Amino acid sequence: MRRRIHDDESDAIGTDSFLDVVANLVGILIILIMVIGVRAQDAWHAAVTKASRPESNNVATAAVAARLGQDGGDAAPATAEPDDAAAAAKSLAAEVAAAAAEAEQARGNLDRLKTTIHEIDFESAQIDQQLSVQRLERDDLLLAMSRAERELQQRREELDTNDQERVAALTQLHQSEATYADIIDQIESLKLSEVKTGVIQHVATPLAQTVFAREEHFRLIGGRLAYVPINELTAQLKSEAPKKLWKLEQADKVTESIGPLDDFFLKYTLQRTRYVVDSPTGPMAREAVELERFVMIPTEGQIGESVATALQPGSDLQRRLQGWDANETIVTIWTYPDSFSEFRQLKEQLLKQGFLTAARPLPDGQPISGSPSGSRSAAQ
Repeated sequence: MRRRIHDDESDAIGTDSFLDVVANLVGILIILIMVIGVRAQDAWHAAVTKASRPESNNVATAAVAARLGQDGGDAAPATAEPDDAAAAAKSLAAEVAAAAAEAEQARGNLDRLKTTIHEIDFESAQIDQQLSVQRLERDDLLLAMSRAERELQQRREELDTNDQERVAALTQLHQSEATYADIIDQIESLKLSEVKTGVIQHVATPLAQTVFAREEHFRLIGGRLAYVPINELTAQLKSEAPKKLWKLEQADKVTESIGPLDDFFLKYTLQRTRYVVDSPTGPMAREAVELERFVMIPTEGQIGESVATALQPGSDLQRRLQGWDANETIVTIWTYPDSFSEFRQLKEQLLKQGFLTAARPLPDGQPISGSPSGSRSAAQ
């Protein structure tokens, strides 16, 4: 065992020595190669410098000629030797100049490349700066939008009970005004109807009942009876009113007219109405467009036919009654104070023909009108 360990150690020492020798030889070779390269470069520069000088060219030419003379007698004539040397020197100088020009061109290309790189870096920095500014603007915009949304939500939540009650009170006020107007009309009608008194002949008629069937309208004034096309004109109103809603964008009310038809115009007024509705979050204020009222306006002062003519066969009244079903039609007569006696004649005749009659007394100067809050006729 001891002998084997000794042999291994001796082998390791021999190997290390061999490697040291090889490393030293490689180092010496590298140093020699570098020295030879430096000397070759110096010799090249010296040769180029001498070739660029005229006197050196002459010396080189003479040396070449002398050497050619020593080498043998077959050399070219002495007059040709300087020309060949000059040509060689010019060729060498041209190559050196070409190399210098290429080096200068390469240096110029390198400078331009550096300039381009600097420009690209500058533009990239500008782009990065613009992107940073745009990011800041975007963040500011998002912050402003978020703030606006919070303010909007806060204002919605600030609709307290007092505002809701005020809207409800306004709605109730509009309804009360409409009811008050109807009451005033009825009072005026009763006052005018009491001006003239007379003996009224009692006619046995059924009890009055509210009209929910088809209702046809006539106007009785000055003893003349005229058909009032309320049904036809209100049907046109339903299709015409939606086309006028754009006018309510700048006003609370708008008044328009339809007709004429059968000697009557229909003049109507649309209005914006505010009311309160229940919602999952509580009472909310809403707006809607509603018909405030409509008025029937005659085209002339005196229209229609006398009651005596209306009771005769072939009259406008009789012609219209023939086209209506007495079981489904109620005849409503809007009567003025000067024609109450004629109304009783018409009512008796209509009752004989099977038609129920509804009376709508009107004061003098009051046109036929209607509204969503008005009352229905009562027929007998």
